[in-house]
Amino acid sequence: MGLQGPRHAISQIVGREVVYRTVTPAERLAGLRAAGLDEGTGQFLVALEGNIRDGLLAQATGELARLIGRPTTPLVDGLRAAV
Repeated sequence: MGLQGPRHAISQIVGREVVYRTVTPAERLAGLRAAGLDEGTGQFLVALEGNIRDGLLAQATGELARLIGRPTTPLVDGLRAAV
């Protein structure tokens, strides 16, 4: 899906273009810390987001659907339900 997918999905839901701005891992960590996260949790999230950015979590095996016993929810549907 890459970065275009989620941005497009959110744009559909809110009815306007969503702008993506690249930040460094240090900037991201600073933002998470400013939002109240502790250092360890912030570093974990920054590392996880780096793995996502690098495609390490991109493979869709269907395992989640098998584990939960139903089809997974498409991103745009999950986001729409959350808004």
